[in-house]
Amino acid sequence: DMVEKYKIVMSTMDPLTRNILRYLTYFLKKITDKADVNKMLPKNVATCWAPSLMRSKNENDPANIRNIPMSIESVEKLILYNEEVFGRARIKEEPTAMKFDPSS
Repeated sequence: DMVEKYKIVMSTMDPLTRNILRYLTYFLKKITDKADVNKMLPKNVATCWAPSLMRSKNENDPANIRNIPMSIESVEKLILYNEEVFGRARIKEEPTAMKFDPSS
């Protein structure tokens, strides 16, 4: 099962890196949940983020370019299956908008 494979890979990461990836992909999922308004489908968001998130430590490694399609697919799956891979996030959400009263 694909989710189980992702869980295995995540279990090999150090806890700090895993938690950062967990919360980042949770946030990216929230963005894609509003795709009807912002046009940011999971594949679009993954295309923007994958080259930064999934690259070798050697910045001059040609594999960085060669592996972009696979990286995009992996980030897209982490966005789509965030809760299944990482578990339910316990994030206290802040209000997303504040009212502005021009008369004050």
